[in-house]
Amino acid sequence: MQTADHQNPGRKIVIGLFAIGVIIALAGYKHRSAQQAAQVTWQDVSATLQNVEVAKRDLFQSMQLKSAQK
Repeated sequence: MQTADHQNPGRKIVIGLFAIGVIIALAGYKHRSAQQAAQVTWQDVSATLQNVEVAKRDLFQSMQLKSAQK
């Protein structure tokens, strides 16, 4: 006659494996999300370069105004 104790180790193993699978899946999701957040797109690069060009133009105009006032 089997008791519940003989079925319990099998259940514990299945629950343990399920928990390990969930932990690995969550770690993979977190890793993928971190990789996506760290990616730089061409749109980001383009916007940054445009901001640099605007700042250079403003600086050049400011320097010209200051040299004209002297």
